Amino acid sequence: LEALAEELVVEDVSRLRLLVLGKSFQGRIPDAVCGLPDDLSPTHILLDGRVPENMSSWMDDLRSVLEELSMNGCELETLPLSNNGEMQELRVLCASRNSLRSMPNVSMALRHVVHLDLSENRLVGVPQEVAHLEKLERAIFSRNQISSVSASVGSLTSLRRLALDHNHLSVIPSSLAGLTNLEELLLGNNRLSTLPGDLHWKSLRKLLLGNNMLTSVPVSLC
Repeated sequence: LEALAEELVVEDVSRLRLLVLGKSFQGRIPDAVCGLPDDLSPTHILLDGRVPENMSSWMDDLRSVLEELSMNGCELETLPLSNNGEMQELRVLCASRNSLRSMPNVSMALRHVVHLDLSENRLVGVPQEVAHLEKLERAIFSRNQISSVSASVGSLTSLRRLALDHNHLSVIPSSLAGLTNLEELLLGNNRLSTLPGDLHWKSLRKLLLGNNMLTSVPVSLC
């Protein structure tokens, strides 16, 4: 599909909940879709391989309705979001298998997100802006080039799953002890030779440390 028909008419639809666009899609989202009122606009958008040319402006139009946005394998170098205001209903953001080198400062837009997947990109760090996502429960940064994690990430008290496996980490901040609801921590396939001695999570159920350079783990984790 080179383009969606501009004369597209939406009628007899109570709500366009799901929009899926595959690799064959090219071009822009037509005005007939972008101009839909909130009660007809999609709440879940799944993109695979391509992002519409007018994606950024369309996202501004969907601030009050969009709940899930998936942009996997879309060759993104930055997220097509602005920090002009909150995405009030957005709970799930997936942008794996792209070319993101850093996370843009869109923490205001993402402040209600509970599931963030930025795996398989080119990220070199987990920035302090992530700490602004106060409702975040699942953060997936697997298979990047991450060598540092901001100490401020330890303030995410709602976080239950943190995946940092297959990266370049040689240290992790002791502030991660502040993740009081953490249930899963994936740190395998990094360059860790030691862990902070004061790490302890009462709720932790899964800790993966394989393929590092560790010779021991802190007593607090045993």
